[in-house]
Amino acid sequence: MRAVDREAELDQRRRVRPVLAVGMSPHEAAQVDPQQRLLLEMAVETLYDAGMCRDTWAGTDVGVFVGASSYDYSDLQAARLATLNAYTMTGVAAATLANRLSYVFDWHGESVAVDTACSSSLIAVHRACEYLRAGRGPAALAGGVNVLLNPFGYIGFSAATMLSPTGRCRAFSAAADGLVRSEGGGVILLKRLGDALADGDRIHGTIVATGANCDGRTRGLALPNPRAQEALLRSVYDRGGSIRTTWCTSRRTAPAPALVTPRSARPSDGHSAPAVPTATCRSDR
Repeated sequence: MRAVDREAELDQRRRVRPVLAVGMSPHEAAQVDPQQRLLLEMAVETLYDAGMCRDTWAGTDVGVFVGASSYDYSDLQAARLATLNAYTMTGVAAATLANRLSYVFDWHGESVAVDTACSSSLIAVHRACEYLRAGRGPAALAGGVNVLLNPFGYIGFSAATMLSPTGRCRAFSAAADGLVRSEGGGVILLKRLGDALADGDRIHGTIVATGANCDGRTRGLALPNPRAQEALLRSVYDRGGSIRTTWCTSRRTAPAPALVTPRSARPSDGHSAPAVPTATCRSDR
C-alpha cells in the first residue's frame, strides 16, 4: 500500500455554512449531507447569475440531474446511532441530492441523482440535454458534487494503487502515477437555445451533441476500453460536427441546449471524481 499525503479540499466554511436562506433550520442542517448544502448554495448562485428569480419556474417541469458517488456523511452518521433524528434519512439519502433542489424551488420535472463514478456529472449533463431535447421542461439544472469526509476511500484506493504518491494529477502524461482525490462541485443551468435567445439570456456556450456508453468487458473492471471510448467520441462528433462546428454551428436535428450559466466550487487541483466535468466549468464572477 502506497502512502499518500495530499488531497485538494474545499474551505471548511463552504462545507458547513448555514442554509437559512432556503428554509432549512440549523437543527435540520446538522443532519444533512454537506453535499446537499453545497448544491443548494451553487444552485442559488446559478439562478442569480442567470438573472432568474427563485420563483421564475415554480410549479413548472424544470428537471434536476445531479452526479454524486460519495456517501461519507451517511457512513459517519451510521457510526453514531445516538445522533440520528427525524431529519437523518432525508439528510443522507442519495436521491435527495437532486430532490431537495426540486423541493426548495418547487420544480416538478424529473429529479434524479446519478452515480456512474467519475463520469457522474457528465452523465447528469447528458441526461439533462436529453430531457430538454425531448421537450419535457423549460429548463434543466445539472451538476455534480463531491465532499470527502471518511478515510475509507483513501485506504481502498491506496490499496488498489490508484492514488498518486507524488500528490499530483498528470492526466494523459507519461509521468502520470495516479490520481489525487479532491472535493468540489459545479452546477449549470440549461435551456433550449431558441428559448434562451428569445428570452435574451446571457449564453456561455452551446451543447450541440452528447452521448454515453459503457466499456463492456475489459482486462479488469476498472480498466478502460479505448475502442469503446473512441466509438463514443466518433458518434458524438458525427452528430455534432467537427470540434470547431460543434461550438459554432446552428444546424442540428434537435434543439441544442444552451449553457446559460455555470457555477462551481472547487479547490485548485485534484480529481473531484463525480463532480469533475462540471467543477471544471467556471465563469468569471
